[in-house]
Amino acid sequence: MAVVVLSGAGCKTMSRMDVTFEQDALGAAPATFPAPSPPNDVLASYSSTQTTSVVVADPAGGRRLRITPQPPFVSAPDFRKRAIIVTSDAFTAGASIRGHLRLRMEGTGQLFIGLRAVNGPNSSDFLGGFSAGNYQASTTRIELLNPFTENGMEGNYPLFSSAGVLSNIASGQAVDIQWSLDQASRSLAASVSGGPSVSTTFAATSNGVAAIPIERLGLWIWLGTPSSNTAAFVDNLYVEEYK
Repeated sequence: MAVVVLSGAGCKTMSRMDVTFEQDALGAAPATFPAPSPPNDVLASYSSTQTTSVVVADPAGGRRLRITPQPPFVSAPDFRKRAIIVTSDAFTAGASIRGHLRLRMEGTGQLFIGLRAVNGPNSSDFLGGFSAGNYQASTTRIELLNPFTENGMEGNYPLFSSAGVLSNIASGQAVDIQWSLDQASRSLAASVSGGPSVSTTFAATSNGVAAIPIERLGLWIWLGTPSSNTAAFVDNLYVEEYK
């Protein structure tokens, strides 16, 4: 059974995704069943001729995941290629959901993160997500994304839009994104390191699947428009339910 933590004024929380890479082997792909367990989350890595995802040491301490493009992707960079997918443990019906993650971008390129409901064997479209874009060598722009489809992200033509800028930071700086999903209002809100919150809303049904109640949550990560010096780092992929 997962450990229950009391947070704030009687707020009961339970971890449903906790991916820190701390117990993964350096230089290897991330583990399929991340430690600690519970929660019973599952990770799929898509290292291929397009992207490579390996666990590396963090100079600040601990470990993190590094995502880099392979030469064929650098040669044809106008796409978004899948890197990893993490699926959470099951939520209690009706629970509120929130989470956070840390990312860092080096070189020019983009990192995309999408959140989607996984209900039984089926998945909704993405309820929203985040992007980190290094359009210049000196600045990373962090944005909240409106809902989008899998084909809209991975197809030949990008079909997704920004709900608003969360932050502009120096390139190479690590940043923490905090987010929450409210099922009653079907909304996703996010902020960066305690900054102003930006929100978007999603449909009750998409891709032929009811988005709520959310049974499990899928967190997808893609790399986009890379150059030969692009490297994205992610860590602390965490999701909890609370009541």
